[in-house]
Amino acid sequence: MIVSGDLARDVLASLVAVELLRSCHFEVRELRSVGFGLDELRQGGFTASELKAAGVPLAELKALGYSLKQLREGGVTAAESKALEYSVEQMHQGGYTAAELKAVRISLDELKAVGYKPRELKAAGVAVGELRRVGYTAKELHAADFKADDMRSAGYAATEMKAGGFDAKRLRAVGFSATELRAGGFTAAEMRMEKSFKVSELKSVGYTAVELREGGFGAREMEKGGFLLHELKTAGFSIESLKTANYEWHDLAIQCSASYDDLIRAGFTRGQEGLDPNHQLFRAAKADKVVGRLAQAKA
Repeated sequence: MIVSGDLARDVLASLVAVELLRSCHFEVRELRSVGFGLDELRQGGFTASELKAAGVPLAELKALGYSLKQLREGGVTAAESKALEYSVEQMHQGGYTAAELKAVRISLDELKAVGYKPRELKAAGVAVGELRRVGYTAKELHAADFKADDMRSAGYAATEMKAGGFDAKRLRAVGFSATELRAGGFTAAEMRMEKSFKVSELKSVGYTAVELREGGFGAREMEKGGFLLHELKTAGFSIESLKTANYEWHDLAIQCSASYDDLIRAGFTRGQEGLDPNHQLFRAAKADKVVGRLAQAKA
């Protein structure tokens, strides 16, 4: 009891305010027993938790204007909020976790629609495959620290994984093949950074000599990978760069049709391993040119 004997509501109200009574540790049931209404108690600072503990029905708490966040803090469960016909969006804004809503059979599509993030759904035990099914991107899952191997098992393609920020090395480690990585848009330069791919493997899945040269692979490395010397020249390696890679002048003359002047400009010197403008390789080339010119003249 508040005092020895009941006091009339109007007498008590004239003496003290609800706020003061609450600060003096008077309880909800005591104040209600002398006539204070629920709205007055709410305005006087009593929380949803206190009113709920005093047996006030949840529907009345809702009607009093407590926010859903306040109701949740007051112990109103997700199941109770759902029964009060709060929307999924309101429950999300009210602070209910994805795990709480999942437990009351809110669908994953609904959880995504109101803005739950992959990290929250991960904490709720949602599988990667389910997240992919409802449209979460590899980038979103990567940001939430999902494992690359789990994402691959769930069906994310190399294209998606690359867009999600995974590099070739990480994808190679979880089992993506060179074919998949090429289809996924990885450049020769990115594949080179991975360091485990050999030129022969990259060549076999369709990387061209030009792509590999532009990706930083060297001439000798590409030759070991199956490219011919003339293919290297066609891909953009200069005679000078091929000389730097220690190719002999006669190989360049034969396979790349390098002239004597080309070789000299590239840094070879006259007399070096028999290099001479009158060498039969150059004479044959000159003769071919003459024949070609005569054929053109006849035409």
